Amino acid sequence: MAAEKELQKRVIKEFSGRAAVKKYTKEALSGLWKSEEKLIKRYFKKGSSAIDIGCGTGRTTIPLFRM
Repeated sequence: MAAEKELQKRVIKEFSGRAAVKKYTKEALSGLWKSEEKLIKRYFKKGSSAIDIGCGTGRTTIPLFRM
């Protein structure tokens, strides 16, 4: 149990640091990958809704919202 708590603390520290925040903000603002964009345009109608479950860092959340 102590090892799990230590791992949790390390993960939170790593992903809360300035470098991680900067990296993932840049990724989110860079838009979708071409393959993701093609898939979404093919299978989703403009103006439809989607739930972004398990979105991790949210890299696709902002670009999907902007579509």
